Amino acid sequence: MTAVRGRLPLEGVRILDLGQFWAAPNAGRAWADAGAEVIKVESCRRPDPLRIQARGIYPDHDPRGEHGDHWNRSGMINERNRNKLGLTLDLQEPRGRDLFLRLARVSDAVSQNFSTGVLERLGLGYNALAEANPRIILVSIMSQGLTGPESSYVSYGGNLEQLGGISHLSGYPDDPDSSVGFALPDPLGGATAALALLAALRHRDRTGRGMEIDLSQREAATLVVGDSVVEHSLTGEQPPRIANHEPGASPSDAYPCAGYDEWVTLVVRSDADWARLCTAIGRSELAADPRFATIVARRRHRDEVDALITAWTAQRSKHAAMSWLQQWGVAAGAVLNPRELFVDPHLRTRGFWERVHDPSDGEQEYYGRAFRFSASPLTTRMPTPQLGQHNREILSGLLGLADAEIDELERDEVIGTRPVLNESGGLMVRAR
Repeated sequence: MTAVRGRLPLEGVRILDLGQFWAAPNAGRAWADAGAEVIKVESCRRPDPLRIQARGIYPDHDPRGEHGDHWNRSGMINERNRNKLGLTLDLQEPRGRDLFLRLARVSDAVSQNFSTGVLERLGLGYNALAEANPRIILVSIMSQGLTGPESSYVSYGGNLEQLGGISHLSGYPDDPDSSVGFALPDPLGGATAALALLAALRHRDRTGRGMEIDLSQREAATLVVGDSVVEHSLTGEQPPRIANHEPGASPSDAYPCAGYDEWVTLVVRSDADWARLCTAIGRSELAADPRFATIVARRRHRDEVDALITAWTAQRSKHAAMSWLQQWGVAAGAVLNPRELFVDPHLRTRGFWERVHDPSDGEQEYYGRAFRFSASPLTTRMPTPQLGQHNREILSGLLGLADAEIDELERDEVIGTRPVLNESGGLMVRAR
């Protein structure tokens, strides 16, 4: 395929995004960034839970804002759903279900990360979607996958870090409670789903047939600990936690710098690297010291090596240490916290942080993308939609509904722009 300069790669692809929380919305944002028309479909009774469960992440810590619509002010919603359109449909209502199937007939894909069986109980499983549109692709981003003895389990990112093997290998050997702790399988699952859909679209272009993609977040998590699993399969041994140490390198660790909780990491992979490190810290004589001259020797004297490096790093800021070591060809990096990432000059120079005007939040900055297309620059073209923001535009423009029909859907709460909340501010879920 030859790209047309200035056009986005996925222009002309329409995706119905039923995703909630992080995994599926993350995939949807990747497709939307690349030019797809992604319609975020929610229900006023069951919107994306992060509209309500925002963990206090609001502009200036204020959930109400000028208009009192806290469901549109969640930073967690607004970072993950940019470049999408917003539609509300009550899929438990026959009219909502029928409208969704009508949209599926004119769409290329549906993405969802509900618990196993939810879509089928709504009458919107793959068979129903394929009957409406044989070319449709259903991306099911599941906890454990659609099959297997644990396919009905409900999980979140923290559970999947454990089940995927990430937690066992994260942290220090003497700290069994340490883990990654930020739901890593969710963005991993979203990124994997984004790629999987591209392969399915290619297949459909060749065959004319759609498919269902069965994606397991647990398996996506296990992919990132692959070396350890392979080690066990080959040796029969249980790989231990090794904290910041990298196999095949010595030294490799995080070292304290001047200030509170300030660190720099470095990795020495060869004896030549060690010689450069010794020169960089003003101890060139240590390169020939028999205690440290080889990787094996440095491992045997690891405590002494760490003490020598710490004596040098503790006198310097982490940025100064990183810069100096890099100048000498030593792999080193400062350990950055969120505040430092936000002002990091390298990220700022590359335009990683983007200014976006959210209707309910005002001007905000969000992270961008880890890649650039020279032919088709990717930007945030639209902020995250407010709940049901594009109801009329989609229902009239794509499905040809008259204003009177849309008004009736609003009166009957099949669509809407406000979540149905109880007195305590939680979702008012209708019993079925």
